Amino acid sequence: MSRPGPPDRPGRTGRPGRTAWRGWLVWLVWLAPVGVNAVLGLVGVVPCFFLWYFLSDYPLHDLGLTAREPTENDGIGVVAFLLLLVGGWFLAVWLLSNVPVRKGTPARSLPTRRYWATSSAVSCAPTLVVVLWAAVNRL
Repeated sequence: MSRPGPPDRPGRTGRPGRTAWRGWLVWLVWLAPVGVNAVLGLVGVVPCFFLWYFLSDYPLHDLGLTAREPTENDGIGVVAFLLLLVGGWFLAVWLLSNVPVRKGTPARSLPTRRYWATSSAVSCAPTLVVVLWAAVNRL
């Protein structure tokens, strides 16, 4: 019984069908990060709302770009506290869920910049959908 010789091209193992399986693996590698970040993006709508509420009521109002909420009389402290609490919680959960996904799945073979950029974009997608839906319904 003889052993197969070295592969004739890079990426070939000498076994038929092996390269086709690698093409599917590339798509499967993205499945875990995209799934985790899509679910986190649904939760991420709340911190984005608090961020917009804070920005529109305080710094953007002071610049004359937005109108302040007429019933807002609690001051900046309550809104800033809620923003830091909810935003900090979301950022911690996002990081603590993405680091194990990055290290524990085949996603570690992906380029670092591409992984984090894709994770951020997928996490922001549900918020963008909500904002666009509200804008379209307003027309």
